[in-house]
Formats: sequence, C-alpha cells, structure tokens
Amino acid sequence: MSDTVDQSENQEQALLRAQEIMRILDDWGINSDAQIAILGCQEHIRPRDMRKFRDGMKALPQSEDINARVEHILGIAHALHTSYPSRPEAGASWMGQRNGKLRGRTPIQCILQDGRRGMVKVRTTVDCAWAWHQDDQHNPVWES
Repeated sequence: MSDTVDQSENQEQALLRAQEIMRILDDWGINSDAQIAILGCQEHIRPRDMRKFRDGMKALPQSEDINARVEHILGIAHALHTSYPSRPEAGASWMGQRNGKLRGRTPIQCILQDGRRGMVKVRTTVDCAWAWHQDDQHNPVWES
C-alpha cells in the first residue's frame, strides 16, 4: 500500500512540476517549439503535447538531461523572483534583454543556442550565489 501511495504522490508531483515549468516558459514568452528545444525533448514530445503539460494531464519525460534542464529553469526563475520580488514581469523582461555577459545575446537566445550549457551561463549570470556554491564544490559550472 505504501508503494502505491508513494507512486501516486510522485506522479502528482511530476504533473505539478510540468505545469510549473510550462508556466515559467510561457511567462518568459517562449513558444512551444522553443520550449521543446529548451527542455531537450525533441525526441520525446510534439508541440501538441504541450497543452497536456500545462493542464496537468501529463508529466515531463524523465531523463538525466531533462531533469537537469528543469532544475536550471527552476533555479533561474527563483533567482529572477529574488531579484524582482514585487515585479514578476521584470524577470520575464530580463530574459528578453541583451546582456553583455552573454556576448550581447538575450538569456533566451543563449539558452536556445547553447542548450544546457547556455542554461548554466544564464543561471550563473542571474544567480551569483549558485555560481559561488558551484565554485566552492569545484564544479566547473561552464562545463555543464
């Protein structure tokens, strides 16, 4: 019985996480095709599947790469919320503005062009505490 409850809770958490990720990507103004690319799910999902994620009807595919991308998206969103606590739209605006630390690209362009490595660059730019933590653990953040 306990395994059934755990599986049910894990499935519910996975559905909620998919909804949260879709909300974040939607708030950033990213279209479905780009969302699929950002999540690294080109082989697993089609644009029409995105509605199921948004509606909590389907969980995101599970893989080490997709899970790492999800964690970076959540980390970036959290850092933006910390930077702009009373103006959530400012975080979305930041994602669309060119940034010298990203070679003059927008954070969204950096993520789309550089994939997971671009997510790390964006996260390092917006969340210096995360970058310091990675450096303290001798994790090469630019290599992820």
